[in-house]
Amino acid sequence: MEKLPEPHQHLKDSLLSGSISAQDFLKSVLDIDQSTIERENCFENLKLLENPEVAAFIQTQSPEDTQKYHRLLSLTTFHIAQNLALSTESPNIEDIVSYIQQSIQHEDLGTAFPGNQAYHRATLAYFQNNIPDLEKYTAEYARYDDWNIPILENMKKGLIARGGPNYVEDYKM
Repeated sequence: MEKLPEPHQHLKDSLLSGSISAQDFLKSVLDIDQSTIERENCFENLKLLENPEVAAFIQTQSPEDTQKYHRLLSLTTFHIAQNLALSTESPNIEDIVSYIQQSIQHEDLGTAFPGNQAYHRATLAYFQNNIPDLEKYTAEYARYDDWNIPILENMKKGLIARGGPNYVEDYKM
């Protein structure tokens, strides 16, 4: 099996040996994710989280840890979608949509926070050029949080102005 880069391999080995708890493992992966504003560690984080040994081990842990694992998978796949959308002027929309859909599936398994679910669904609607759903999930998101409202409003304005998504232009506060 392919070795992961450090610190991912160390985290995997520590989890499987029992030298760190599932909670500490998940927190450490989240810390890696949050260590840069671009969230570029999401690609290696996903390899770690989807590693068959890690996934099997997490499934033997408490329901709370399993839910946290799926929440982290949701965040990770969403950050991959964002990285793909921001990495080129003509990103592959199908790949982005696929990662956002995976994010939503993991949210459902992880009983994610309703605000996150609404934000991810609004972003999916944006990439599907679906203004009614973008408006619906923006309103739903606003019931829980207002942090990303300017971004969601920019997304809607961009879709109206261009007739399609351009995340580089619209993902701004």
